[in-house]
Amino acid sequence: MTDERYKELMEQVGMPNSHSLLGALRQVANEVAQEVHREYKKQIFAALDAPTMGDMENILYSMIYKTRKKGEKEGLDLVPFFKAQEGACKK
Repeated sequence: MTDERYKELMEQVGMPNSHSLLGALRQVANEVAQEVHREYKKQIFAALDAPTMGDMENILYSMIYKTRKKGEKEGLDLVPFFKAQEGACKK
């Protein structure tokens, strides 16, 4: 999550200068990122037995869609994370 997003959320709750709130928001973002990585690994290992590349793509698409929706529900912008993952996969 970007610093701008943290500031925006902090202003929305009326605590724009709270270091405690900033720490809590960063902790939530960290926990969500860790959950994304856990789910990603589970899906990848499950997909190793998939018979086709199409099956793998469907699994990854489903995982990304669900994770983005979960992040949006928590008020997190995970698009930069997914773009970074996409860039890493292309290398």
